[in-house]
Amino acid sequence: MKTKVFFSQKFNPEQYQGKPLPVNIFNAQGTILAHKGQKVSAGKLNKAFVEIEAAQNSFNLPDQKNLTSAQNENYQEEKPETMEKKLDSLPFKPVEKVKKILNKNIYHIKNIYQKQMIGNVIKVTTKNNQALSNHVAEVYDNMLENNGYAADYFDMINILKNKDNYVTFAHACSTAFYTLAIVKKLQFLKEDFYQKQNLGKWIPVRTEKHPQSSKSVYFSRQMLAYIDRQKELIQVKYTSEIKEQLIERLHDIMHSYNTIDFTKKHPSLMINFDRQSRKHMTIASLNSDIGKLCLPNKILNKPGKLSESEMKLMQKHPILSVKKLQQAKMTVPHILAYILGHHYLNEQKHYPALKIKPHIQSKILAIADIYDAMRSPKHYGQLNRHDQALAHIKELHESGCFDKPLYICARHTFEEFNHGFSSKRKAEINLN
Repeated sequence: MKTKVFFSQKFNPEQYQGKPLPVNIFNAQGTILAHKGQKVSAGKLNKAFVEIEAAQNSFNLPDQKNLTSAQNENYQEEKPETMEKKLDSLPFKPVEKVKKILNKNIYHIKNIYQKQMIGNVIKVTTKNNQALSNHVAEVYDNMLENNGYAADYFDMINILKNKDNYVTFAHACSTAFYTLAIVKKLQFLKEDFYQKQNLGKWIPVRTEKHPQSSKSVYFSRQMLAYIDRQKELIQVKYTSEIKEQLIERLHDIMHSYNTIDFTKKHPSLMINFDRQSRKHMTIASLNSDIGKLCLPNKILNKPGKLSESEMKLMQKHPILSVKKLQQAKMTVPHILAYILGHHYLNEQKHYPALKIKPHIQSKILAIADIYDAMRSPKHYGQLNRHDQALAHIKELHESGCFDKPLYICARHTFEEFNHGFSSKRKAEINLN
């Protein structure tokens, strides 16, 4: 039996640029794109698949009998109706349009994570996972085109987060949102610094904290426009003390972008960031932990740190996520591949055991997942402060787990949506 994996998981596309192919290549639907011996571009190879024997890409799937919710356990994730009521008692008045969008998304995501125990085995019962996930991904992509809408949306999510909606809403929603926000920033950098037609769009930057030196420092025009919109939003939303603090942080971020060496090829800037690619990454992030539904509730509901044996079960969840999505008729290979590798940081730090190195897209999911897992209230593990989570992300970057553009874009995103001042607003924002 054969299965498909990305060409780049078996071969280096750059080495086969304009050279005879070692194998046949296919598109995601299984249609052959080029035969062995033909010559194609590296760009085409980056999107192509190859066939391998299923055994080469197989994993030791855990025994389902040992990975079911314990019988008769009294644990119920927070219902969407309960979360909906909380939106009416927010400590600030959000943009009504954004509030309505979030309300719909709560029901969509909760529907994606519907489960049922059949014969002591957990089944994901959603029949339209792919359609619902696709809809949420489209909403996020459109939402992130407007800084004000995006900030309001995520302020509300942060207030709704609690231990009893972590698995089936808070973590899924947050990591998907972070993933797409990071990808959009990486896209700005790639377009302005790597694409020939945009080379003339580099412009010198000056901030109060980091004035322009005699040697011009060039910056992404798109990123500068994005940060300018952030500053305008800060001016409207917050008091002078908070305003100064947030703008100072933005200047620090701007300075860190200038430390990226764009003469190098960074893995996170080699990805195709078109709308379809962004959608696939968002859907993967949204569903990356759906396999946790199959873990015993005594783990998901455990206060404090997991034992070694419990952690081993927890580390099966990427495999379980893929298995459950296949049962739910998720058909896009990219999405399953990104999920399978979203806990692969390097050869020393990863789970589950994989025979092939994951795509860089999985690294983007990973950095979003790590930050949100540290910052979200959940029954197991501890809740970390924003600065503690950022310090951990920095350590992982410095140890080589994340390249510099990915690290800086992620830090920018986490600072943008997690500064903790959502309840201290100056005024209601009028964005309609």
